[in-house]
Amino acid sequence: MRNYFFILFFLLPAFLIAQEEEDVSLFMGKQKWEIGVNATSVISNFIGNTNDDVLTPGDYPFAVKRLFKQGNQALRIGLGAQYVAKKQTFDTPLGDLINYDNEIHARVGWEWRKVLAKRWMTNAGVDISGFWMQNTSHTTANGDLTSLSKLQAGGGGGPVLGFQFAFSKRIHLGCEASLYTSIFQKHQSLKFLNNPDENEISTTYEYNFAMSAPKWLYVIVRF
Repeated sequence: MRNYFFILFFLLPAFLIAQEEEDVSLFMGKQKWEIGVNATSVISNFIGNTNDDVLTPGDYPFAVKRLFKQGNQALRIGLGAQYVAKKQTFDTPLGDLINYDNEIHARVGWEWRKVLAKRWMTNAGVDISGFWMQNTSHTTANGDLTSLSKLQAGGGGGPVLGFQFAFSKRIHLGCEASLYTSIFQKHQSLKFLNNPDENEISTTYEYNFAMSAPKWLYVIVRF
């Protein structure tokens, strides 16, 4: 089913070109900036259909674009950040568990834009992306203070393809698909306050190649 969805997504611009004549009035004008709010993420959080402790890769709550060449090209920036702190108390020898999550995801890129029809436009470009994630847990299991720290950091990038629908010159809806390649480092340390000889530290490097479906719907304001 996912393969059919991607085929439909990439063929939609060609279908629209065949159906309507080009009309640039809703996309080209005095507007120099676009600010997009991730409506999918906002709605998911509102209805509780999400994990608040995790910022999904590719989930940029805000996206900003600076338009150039009469709106035919744009500098694109996306940013996401999250901080979560939790404390849990157990009626067992585990004692208290304190957990901290910190995440930053960012991307910057350039795109080329083409009006397909009166209210439709497609954009294609390339991004450079990076992320930093840290999870730290402290517990007093069996009378010993145990600390577990996990750190991930990396970067990469790749091509993107999307389209926008114009309600008016200033209000649009948009979504994108991406094909990112990334390399990142994983560092993990397990430390015991009373038994330092049992401490464990490991570092690994991983490579990832991921295709992201156009599941994030952005409400875009132009000015």
